[in-house]
Amino acid sequence: MIRQEISAEEIRQSIILNYIEPARSKNEKNIIIRVGNVQQELGLVGEVSRPGSVYGAMATKIFERTARVKRINVVGSGNAPNTKFIFEILP
Repeated sequence: MIRQEISAEEIRQSIILNYIEPARSKNEKNIIIRVGNVQQELGLVGEVSRPGSVYGAMATKIFERTARVKRINVVGSGNAPNTKFIFEILP
C-alpha cells in the first residue's frame, strides 16, 4: 500500500509496535532501526518517499519518551534511507 500522508505520531506508533515492543519482549538491551526499512513498511515510496519524515519522528525526545528508549547514536547522513538509529531500550 502506498501512503499519501502520514503523521509523525503514526510513524512513532508504528516503530514502537513493530520494532521497540518486540525487542523489549525479547529482553534486548539495544535496537538498530534503519530509516529506509520503516519508510518501506509504511508504504512511503515513490512520489511520497520522505525518509525525512521517518528520521524526524525518530530523532525527537517525544519518541524517546513515548517508546521508553534512549538514543545512543545515529549512523549515516541525516535523511538518507540507510541512516540507522541505535537506541537503548529502557525498562
